[in-house]
Amino acid sequence: MAETVITPIEDIPGAVDFFNEDISFALETCQKEGYTAQFLPSMIEARLELPRRYPIEGETRPEYQFKPSRIWNYYYSSASLMATWGRQRIIAHVPHYFSSPNNIKRAFEQGNVDGALAMPVEEFERLLSLEDEKNVFVRNSKDSNNSSSLLLGNEKEVEKSLGYPLTIPCFGSEERALRYFQKHREVIGSSMHLWTPYNDSISKFPVGRLIILANYVSLGITCSRDMDYNNRLVDGRFIGKKVA
Repeated sequence: MAETVITPIEDIPGAVDFFNEDISFALETCQKEGYTAQFLPSMIEARLELPRRYPIEGETRPEYQFKPSRIWNYYYSSASLMATWGRQRIIAHVPHYFSSPNNIKRAFEQGNVDGALAMPVEEFERLLSLEDEKNVFVRNSKDSNNSSSLLLGNEKEVEKSLGYPLTIPCFGSEERALRYFQKHREVIGSSMHLWTPYNDSISKFPVGRLIILANYVSLGITCSRDMDYNNRLVDGRFIGKKVA
C-alpha cells in the first residue's frame, strides 16, 4: 500500500490534506498524526471563506494567471455518514462506526451491498437516538433514493432545492445551505448535484457510506460513492485539523 500523501492546505490555517489510495489508510494517518477528519458542515464553511482561484501577482501569461484553491479544486471525503436501513436514512455529523479505520477495514472484509459497508444494528440505533436536527438527521429513505439536481438560478428554484429531503441534513442547516447556494452560483454556476444511493434501503442490515464534498467538476455533494471498487477500498482524501 502506498504511503499517505500529506499536504498542508495553505489557505486554511492549521488544515492538512491527507490522501491515500485506500480510504482507511488516509483516515488512519490523519488520526495518527494528531488530526481530526472534518465533518461535512465544517468543510462547507471552509469553502464559503475561499474563492475558487487566486490571481497570481505579476503573472502575465493567461494560462498561469490564476492559482486554484485546493478546497474547491479537489474532492474531499468527509467524516460525515449516510446510513440506511429499510425506510430509515440517517445523515450524521458526529463520530460513528466508520470513524474508526479498523472498522472500515473490518466491514470491507465482510463484503458490501452495492458499494455500501455493513454496520452493527446497535450503532444504527444509537445514531437514531441522537437525532437532533443539528448534527444527526433522520429521513425516509424512499423519499431520498433518487439523486437530485439542485437548481439555484432564482428564488423559486432555491426554495425547491431546500425542500429536497437531504439538502438541509447534508448542509447541517437551512442557513448554511442558502449561503453555500449563493457561493456556488458565484464560483461555479446555477446548478449543483446531490447524489444519493438507490439500493441501500433494500439491505437486510444497516449499511453506510462516507459523504463526499465533490470538486468543481462533479458539482456538489455525493452520498452515493461506493466504499469499494474492484475488490479494494476506494481512495480517500480528508481535511484534518489538529486535535485541541
